[in-house]
Formats: sequence, structure tokens, C-alpha cells
Amino acid sequence: MGRYFGTDGYRGVANENLSAVHAFKIGEACGDMAMSHSKKIILGQDTRLSSPLLANAFKAGCMSRGCDVYDLKVTSTPCVAFHVIRDDFHFGVMISASHNPFMDNGIKIFNHDGVKISDEIENIIEDVCDGNIVLSPSSSHNIGKDIDFSHGVNMYIDYCVSTVAHKNLTRKVVLDCANGSTTTTAQKAFEACGFDVHVISNSPTGLNINDHCGSTHPDSLQKTVLELHAFCGFAYDGDGDRLIAVDELGQIVDGDQIMFALGKHLMSQGKLHDNVIISTIMSNLGFIKACESSGMHVIQTQVGDKYVFSKMRETKASLGGEQSGHLILADLLPSGDGLLASLQLMDMLMQSKQSLSAAVSLCQPFPQLLKNLRVKDKKITMSAPYLLEVIREVEEKLAHEGRVLVRASGTENLIRVMVEASTQETCEYYVNYIIQRIENEERI
Repeated sequence: MGRYFGTDGYRGVANENLSAVHAFKIGEACGDMAMSHSKKIILGQDTRLSSPLLANAFKAGCMSRGCDVYDLKVTSTPCVAFHVIRDDFHFGVMISASHNPFMDNGIKIFNHDGVKISDEIENIIEDVCDGNIVLSPSSSHNIGKDIDFSHGVNMYIDYCVSTVAHKNLTRKVVLDCANGSTTTTAQKAFEACGFDVHVISNSPTGLNINDHCGSTHPDSLQKTVLELHAFCGFAYDGDGDRLIAVDELGQIVDGDQIMFALGKHLMSQGKLHDNVIISTIMSNLGFIKACESSGMHVIQTQVGDKYVFSKMRETKASLGGEQSGHLILADLLPSGDGLLASLQLMDMLMQSKQSLSAAVSLCQPFPQLLKNLRVKDKKITMSAPYLLEVIREVEEKLAHEGRVLVRASGTENLIRVMVEASTQETCEYYVNYIIQRIENEERI
């Protein structure tokens, strides 16, 4: 990760460590790079209070370099990725902090292939922000245009709808739009597919994005699905690139289970390349075992959808994603897309005449426990020989019926200890055992 860019763009608290000045500088850097190619950038934003501030500052930076900015206004991250490819933009930029609360914001940048920019481009942008690269003055004749491209949202919706072959007017579906980006896309798309749609968390105020709703808080969705006797429900995150589902019994269906169901369906149609699914190290062991039992092979990467897609490109995989709900259907769009994934899942269920609970019944998660431990120096702890020995010891005891994942937090001085096993008691025992060993060794 760079000085400012993490696995999912440039993140910060709006008006503090991500201000209009930062957005302007990033816009300058992007606009300058685009001038040697298509000379145009496409921009979208979510519903946060700060998103128009940062979007306008970013636009000003781009336009000051002579670059035209096509503004989608409020839309989802995958909508931006869709248009980068379709309409040959040099960059696609999304103003959003995804599933974070409203006071946070971020700037995600896609290259002209619709995938997140490389570390090299991030370094150039960071150097412009830090003043290590000083751009040459631009003339009064070299100012870009601000172009209203809000109709592009409907073009994206039309594309998503075109991928659905099987419709059923009697199927009631509940959508939780997290008071975010999918408020402009999800309901329209599902209604265009002919489903009976009920929408919650669909009234953004600028302050309520992800507030006890959406993919990170699916409680309301579970309750509504049961109350309405709905066929299923779908919850998106703030910028629409994640999906968590709820089946007709009110049970949560996570990203692993959705990948299993879609993967099995694609495999049956000969559309799952090499029968491979790409996931991260956070995927549940139950998912991996279910895939193997069904004839699919799982390849794991480090956490972050950019790493998932990188491995997908390398292996030409058709499907990949994260337990958290980032789902990439590479043959349709090379970006995580909650709306597209939910429509494909509904299409599969209509074709197979299955309920969602039946479709994922063979993919039952192993019990899992994650605890955090604050340490003096996470890098020193993670490289300590005693910790490596403890992890090996627990792995040997769990054998093939469990797994251990110990990793450092990306933002705090914490060590995260996670164990999956056949019972919750086993998880509890070994998580506490590892934490106790760390505490004893480091005298915490």
C-alpha cells in the first residue's frame, strides 16, 4: 500500500485528511495523465454529505489540466467501471468510502480497462499530492469541460437488465440500498426485470448512508423478508460493489455462499473457466470444502478485491470475490458489482426453480471466531519466531478440519487472530490459546 492509497483507493475523514485540496490535487494528477490519451475522465459519487464537495474539487483539478470530465452524478462504483470500458475513458473515478459511515469518504480510480489503477500510477498521484512532482502551468485556453453524463446511469441499468434471461412476476424481492449509490439503480433494474420489488433504506439524507442498513447491517432486511414472505432479499453497501443476500427463511447468505451457488451454476453450463473460483484468505473453510466436493477448485489471494481480480486475470477465471460480498463476474464486468451479482443470482434461481436456501444448502460455513489483541508493535509480533511456532502447532492439531489466520490490522496496532473449526468451542479454545501465548511472550 502507498502513502495515501490503500487496497480500495484514497480514504480519509472528509474535510480533514481528505479535503477539497486533496481532491483537487488528485484531479490535477489524473487530468494531466489523461491528456496524453483520451483526454476524458468519467466521474461518479455516492450520497454522502461530502461527496459533492470532493467531486467538484476533483473536477476542477482535472479541468485545470484541459481534461474533460463526464459526470454521472450519484451512481454506483460498478457503473463507473462499466463506462470506462464501454466509452473509452482514460480513468473512471468514484467518490465514495464504500461501507464506511458518512463522515468518511474516498476516491477510487479505475484505469481504461475498468480495473483499479496500478501501484505505479498511485505513486505518481501521491507525488503530485506531496509536491514531489510539480505540474507545469496550464494556459487559459487549456481548460476542460464539465459534461453532464447522468443519463449514463440508465445505460448501465439497461446493460445489467440485458444479462437476465429468466423473469418471474410473482417473485417478491426485498432490496436494501443502504441509503447509498444503489438508490439510483437497484429498484429500476429489478422492476425492469419484472420482479415484485420492495425497497428499504432508499432515502439518502447525506448522513444516513450505511447507518444500520446495507450489507454490513442486514438485520432490517432479514426482518422485512420474513414479514413480507419474500422470495429473498439483497443488501448492497454504500457504493454498490458489495452484496449480501437473505434467503426466504431470513438467513444471511454471504459472499462465499453466493460464489458457491453461482460457481456451481456456471460450471453446469460450461462457463466456469477451468472450474476455478478466486477468493481471499478470509473465505470460510466450509466454502472451500463445498467447492471441492462439487468439482470446483478455489485459489486464494490476500484480502482486497484488487488482488482477487489480478489473480482472475492471471488465471482467466470467470468468477471471484470475497466473503464480505465483493463479487466479480469477469465475463460480464471486470469489477465487483452487487447489483449485477444479485440479478445473476435471481436469474439462476428462476432457471433452476430453486429457493435461495436450497441453492446454498451444500455450502455451510464452519464456525469461526475472530479476536483482536492490541500489541506494542504489530510488525515485530508478526515476525516473532514464537508466533510462527504457535501457529504451526495449532494448524497441526486442527489438521484438515480447521484453519488458523493471524494477521496484522492495516490501520491499528492490533493482531487479528481467527480460527475456524468444526465446533465453536474448538474455535474459542485455540483463539484464546494463541492470544494467551502472545500475552505471555510479550508481557502484555
